[in-house]
Amino acid sequence: MEKILLAVDGSDSCGKAVVKTNELAEKLNAEVTVLTVVERYMAPEIYSKFEAEKEIFEDKEIEKKGEEIVDSCINIFANPKININKLVKKGRPAEVICKVAEEGNYDLIILADLGRNAVKKFLLGSTTEKVVRHAKISVLVVK
Repeated sequence: MEKILLAVDGSDSCGKAVVKTNELAEKLNAEVTVLTVVERYMAPEIYSKFEAEKEIFEDKEIEKKGEEIVDSCINIFANPKININKLVKKGRPAEVICKVAEEGNYDLIILADLGRNAVKKFLLGSTTEKVVRHAKISVLVVK
C-alpha cells in the first residue's frame, strides 16, 4: 500500500480518522493526501452583479474554510516523516472523494463514520455511506 486518501470534513469524528491514518501510514510507509470537499449551496442561476460578487466572496470564504479544515487535520499527524499532501476540492463530497481516489490511483480511502451533517440515529453519515457504496477501491470507516 503506497497511497492513502484521507477524507475529512472538520467534524469531531474525523479526528479519529486522522489518528488511524497516522498509524497506518507509519506502519506501511504510505503517502497520505488529506482531502476536504467544500460544497456550494446556491443553485446556479442568473444573478445581479451584486449577487455575483457576493457569490465570489462566499466561494473564497468556503475555500478558506476548507484549507483550515485540512490544515487542522494535518497538524494532528504525529510522525513528521509521513509524506502528507493537502487537497481542497469543490463539489458533492462523495462523488469528489471517489473521483479523486480513482484518478489519483489511491490504494485506500479513510474517512470517519459520522460527519458534520450526520444525524446520530443513522449508522453512517450520508457521505460515508455513498463512498462505501460507490468507491472502486477499499474504504476504511473509522468509528
